[in-house]
Amino acid sequence: MKAKSLKSGRYEVVLDPSLASCIIHEAVGHMSEGDEILSNVDYKARMVLNRKVGIEQLNIVDDGTICNHISSCKYDNEGVPTTKTYLIRNGHISSHLHSRETAGEFGAKLTGNARALDYNFPPLVRMWTTYLEPGDWTFEEMIGSIKPGSICENKERRNAEF
Repeated sequence: MKAKSLKSGRYEVVLDPSLASCIIHEAVGHMSEGDEILSNVDYKARMVLNRKVGIEQLNIVDDGTICNHISSCKYDNEGVPTTKTYLIRNGHISSHLHSRETAGEFGAKLTGNARALDYNFPPLVRMWTTYLEPGDWTFEEMIGSIKPGSICENKERRNAEF
């Protein structure tokens, strides 16, 4: 909130992990849900398998198998084992998230992502834990690789333009 304004334009950014996780969840996770893709022509056009969407080091995962994590489970609400699913691998869209129904519609393998609020509701395709895999760049390498750009950090940290 206290950062100085940027001039309008396109920028590359280095994101604080808490901001990156929110963006990954909203911008990649929801667009990867099979039921959302089937019902949204924009998602269908954008979420084409093997489409290049980032640098080769970009790997985004949805994982329901993380042991003892609040958002993990051995099976989804259709009895399908949960999986570690690469949504983006090496910068390319590599999979979508599926229920039995959407996997059938896409001719895809099951990912174990059918979730229901309770037994009164049908399962919907939803994420488990969606995250960006860490790379091996240092902070200095990240900010040194982009000019002009912006560092976007949590409110307890600074926001800076470089």
